[in-house]
Amino acid sequence: HLVAPDRTVPPLGFPGGDQVPVAATTGADDTWLADFDGRLHRLRDGRTIQLAIEPDSEMRQLLGSRHGRFLWIGTNRGLFTWAPGDPPTALVPVALQPESVPTEISHLMEDREGNLWVATWGRGLYRVDRSPWTVFTRQTGMPASGIWSFTEDASGCTWMGTDDNGALRWCDDRWSGHLTTENGLPSPIVFSVVHDHRRTLWLGGPEGVCRWDGAMTCWTDAEVMPDPFVSDVVVTPSGEVWIGTDRGAAVLRGDRWVVPPGVEDLPSALIR
Repeated sequence: HLVAPDRTVPPLGFPGGDQVPVAATTGADDTWLADFDGRLHRLRDGRTIQLAIEPDSEMRQLLGSRHGRFLWIGTNRGLFTWAPGDPPTALVPVALQPESVPTEISHLMEDREGNLWVATWGRGLYRVDRSPWTVFTRQTGMPASGIWSFTEDASGCTWMGTDDNGALRWCDDRWSGHLTTENGLPSPIVFSVVHDHRRTLWLGGPEGVCRWDGAMTCWTDAEVMPDPFVSDVVVTPSGEVWIGTDRGAAVLRGDRWVVPPGVEDLPSALIR
């Protein structure tokens, strides 16, 4: 996973040196990393916190709330909240559905109205707002089987990368358009969607990365990028566009994706 913090982040080191980060987020004052053992690492002061997640649970997604008061924590067994400063045992489960069924979380996003969007594996899409939840599935009219990622555009509409129907747009409480292979996407699978400062939409998938600004421009050739399997796209505060692939990370320079010095020294080239 790639994260574009809005502040300088210190070198990422883990106690013992053998922990693998699986999720990351930036909060009001901190950058947080989660590892496979259920530990949160706060990079501002190097503090490590062992959270009391459920047995056999793994943290898959972290999201700092916009006001910085707590973290949303998506696991393979459901959604939790935790307030930094509280005891590690003070995780609060968030009920997404009436029945007590473990729900694996795949992605989280908080929109400008404070709604939390929760994508799950096989159990639909949820919007947690003032009511307990709103559920979106094929049966309720969602034009996709599953959601990989979210981004909010300048007008407050939410774009979603899907597992079988390109990118969907949710606006004014309805599905209002989407981008598919008919618009030029090389694949109906979109792992990552993000907007840049020019309101351009970037889409990454298993067959490359594309830019949508009213017309579709795609990079699908391994000769101009580390690998066409693009699992993540991020835009930095300065406007740089980065991609994470099966063979490392790269940044767009002109019309080519370049691996800057130092990036090739990452402990693993596989970025998810």
